[in-house]
Amino acid sequence: MMADDLIERYLQDCEVRSMTPDSIIRYKSVLYIFKAYMAGRGAEIDQEDKGPLKGFIGHMRRNRGASQKTIERYLSTLSSFCDYLIFEGMISSNPALIIRKRYKDNGDCQQ
Repeated sequence: MMADDLIERYLQDCEVRSMTPDSIIRYKSVLYIFKAYMAGRGAEIDQEDKGPLKGFIGHMRRNRGASQKTIERYLSTLSSFCDYLIFEGMISSNPALIIRKRYKDNGDCQQ
């Protein structure tokens, strides 16, 4: 399935789950940023590997100056998206969970 179609189906699912329009807009933004990152590496967004997510976090910190709070919001969005992919039978595990645990703010991170 094409990435744009997959993202739009996920956003429709968010609407069905009664997420607020503001949340859906933020999720859409994060997913399209992630899609562009993955496309730049010749990869699709529906991968089960944690490597691309780890690379994305590093990219956001180094190249876009993302704060810890922004990183955590991005990981939350990507984790929810991965849960949707599991629900749809496209992947079998959520790679964002281990990344979130590893890179969450533990009090040692600079904001």
